Amino acid sequence: MNSHIGCRKGFTLVEVLIAIAVLGVFVVPITGMFISSVKGGETSGTAIEGYAIANRIIEAMSDEEIAVPRVNEPILESEYVLYNISKAFEVKRTVEIIEGDVMESFGDLQKLEADGLLFTIDAGTDGVLVFTNALVDQLNYPVSIPPDKTEIVIEFKPEGIITGSTTLADVDFRHIRVIGGQGNVKLILQNKAANDKTVYITDVEQGGPVSVEMSAESPGVWTIYNNMVGGEDNRTGSVATSDITISVRHIATNKEYKVNSKRVFYRYR
Repeated sequence: MNSHIGCRKGFTLVEVLIAIAVLGVFVVPITGMFISSVKGGETSGTAIEGYAIANRIIEAMSDEEIAVPRVNEPILESEYVLYNISKAFEVKRTVEIIEGDVMESFGDLQKLEADGLLFTIDAGTDGVLVFTNALVDQLNYPVSIPPDKTEIVIEFKPEGIITGSTTLADVDFRHIRVIGGQGNVKLILQNKAANDKTVYITDVEQGGPVSVEMSAESPGVWTIYNNMVGGEDNRTGSVATSDITISVRHIATNKEYKVNSKRVFYRYR
């Protein structure tokens, strides 16, 4: 019996080189796209982290810190630890103080109050809010045990000031004063009127029992003066604006991310 085994030809060197060249035409662009995508993802993540760092620092700055002028001042080593900042970033802080109009301390507020133009909320005693120029003298609220706080929402509407089902005033006040103290309460002031409002915050310590939060649900905005001390009524000063810029530079890429914020405070003289 005769048997025939067929011979199978392999690829020539030329064919192999051509195949490699054709494959390279498709692989190189795809590889480039992949590398570009990875780099883009890294850049995006760095930007998010950079802006987050800047916002954390601005939100944590105390009234004393915003009142001190600085120009590109590096943050302290302890702040890198406090704010959990990677050493891959360099962080600097600039604070510019813009002086405003001179104000005879609380003399201006006393005149507003005497003229019936100032609505006052006194949270000095836990469990009760005391009001001035209001339809009701006081409002009792349930006492909370720290660290919990009783939240009270006060709405400023065109027809007046309301909390829950209680109408505190039937006038649309533009000037509001909040007096802190020992009340374990969080006041949430909501501007639902069309006009701007000014709030003067007195004796409310950062991290203390009384806290104040403002929100606007209308074209009207809040102007906040939050560095006023009740025991210094007779001292003249001025309303000032702190223009704060936090600059975060990613050292490896030299990319810089900046966040700017303005805060109003009272400067005693």
